Amino acid sequence: MKPIVKILSLLSVISLTLIPISCDEMDIYTGPWQEVPTPGGEGHLYACYFNSPDDGWACGSEGAGVPDKIILLHWNGGVWTEYDYPGWFDDEGDFIGIPLYDIAFSSPDDGWCTGAVFYKYTGEDRSFGFILRYDGNNWYVFREHLEETVGPMFIITENDIWFVVHGVEGSSGGDLYHWNGSELEFVNLYPGNCGLGALAFGSATDGLAVGYYKFVYHWDGVSWDLITYDFGGDYSCVAYDTPTTAFIGGDNLARWENGEYHRDYDYNGTYNGLHFSSPDEGWMYGGEPTKENPQGEGFFWHWDGVEWERSKAPNFIGPKAVFSIDYDDAWMVGIGWNASCQSARYVID
Repeated sequence: MKPIVKILSLLSVISLTLIPISCDEMDIYTGPWQEVPTPGGEGHLYACYFNSPDDGWACGSEGAGVPDKIILLHWNGGVWTEYDYPGWFDDEGDFIGIPLYDIAFSSPDDGWCTGAVFYKYTGEDRSFGFILRYDGNNWYVFREHLEETVGPMFIITENDIWFVVHGVEGSSGGDLYHWNGSELEFVNLYPGNCGLGALAFGSATDGLAVGYYKFVYHWDGVSWDLITYDFGGDYSCVAYDTPTTAFIGGDNLARWENGEYHRDYDYNGTYNGLHFSSPDEGWMYGGEPTKENPQGEGFFWHWDGVEWERSKAPNFIGPKAVFSIDYDDAWMVGIGWNASCQSARYVID
């Protein structure tokens, strides 16, 4: 089995490295994505992470009518079960919602989850961010009453974790927290940052943070440097397929390759989610216009180490995240056709 790898100054582009995507309608692969019964009720799932085929977690946002509920699910190899909300924030006021935005693990006994509490207090809307941690048996509140929403994160090691922060007072809405093993440090990416949507690392000295207006920041182990931006669109996902190469998705598909950024103008789709389990095994989802539907259709792409092969997305789920466990095992989570939590599994017997 291949190992699991979690794949979230202006630089002039001297040359473009085109990334092939197979779009021949006759060669489209319609792989066996199978709908999996998923608890959680109304709402949808934002993220998932699998330590193994028999140990996975997913998190999300509650639906209408259940504002005092978190959505945190565990996969045991056969079924999803809900983790009951233990009443962490019951004294904050009248709940509007407690969404969980991202989840990841440094080991099966060390998990992290980010979220926010939205509530009313003396008639005013209030909110704060929080971070949960898992000790192998239970989840507990690791940090709370952070300035605002804590969103996407990436774990390099249990003592080297990066978090995207949205809406801290005085910031532009997309800075970072860094956990160094002893304290949670705030990292301001000003000037120029207009909001981050994802981040990922190939190593402790090679990381990328991407977001609105196609801002791309690079981490070299010491500092974050602005690589590029473009007010003509956004980036919403990034994942490394090797320690020094990554794909960046959004309104186009771009490539980070050994310290250089390459934007591929050939593709006019929207790419919303990426994950790799190895250099020759990964998945991406999004949409592209077709002759039959110029407004765009939903697709999945499978990476084999050389090119992306496109296939139709299942019509029973609106994906929010994808996770590749191995070459014959992958998951996606999101929202179902009936506006409820949904998951699907890709398995080759």
